[in-house]
Amino acid sequence: MFLRNINSPYQIIDTAIADIDSVNLKSTFNFINLQTGNYYFSVKTKNSLETWCRSGGINLSVGTNNYDMTSSASQAYGNNMILKGSRYCVYSGNINNDQIIDADDLVIVDNDILNYAGGDVLTNLNGDGIVDIDDMAIVDRNAANLILVEWPGLTPEMRRNYKLKNKMILSNSARRIK
Repeated sequence: MFLRNINSPYQIIDTAIADIDSVNLKSTFNFINLQTGNYYFSVKTKNSLETWCRSGGINLSVGTNNYDMTSSASQAYGNNMILKGSRYCVYSGNINNDQIIDADDLVIVDNDILNYAGGDVLTNLNGDGIVDIDDMAIVDRNAANLILVEWPGLTPEMRRNYKLKNKMILSNSARRIK
């Protein structure tokens, strides 16, 4: 997790690493540089899209703070989460960590499927120990929608350019395949 300044350019003030409990999806992050105030924070796992907390940030104080990202899409900046069952979750499939889930990520998963990759690898999105069509389906669904990181500094023009660039890459790839 990255603790960020509330003002642009949203510098990282502190970082913390923690394991998330697989049953209740709770974790404890300890920030040593935290002072009482308003902050953004963003969460990132090894193969998910970085997800920022809600617009306007949150007020944190020294000591224990609680924030439930799973209760509502609005807990994430730009409502950038997906509902799975009764909880909102971050998007999986940003294998190459480039802030967008796209065809580049699909290629990496496809290569690992062809090479019979297994274990705790980046492309094993569902955690079953093997890279297979189930992992490809996760990336494919999100790549089809060009799911992009949402953050306060992302302007509509930047979003449009990012998605246009990736759509051109996808359409050029499709032409080569035919």
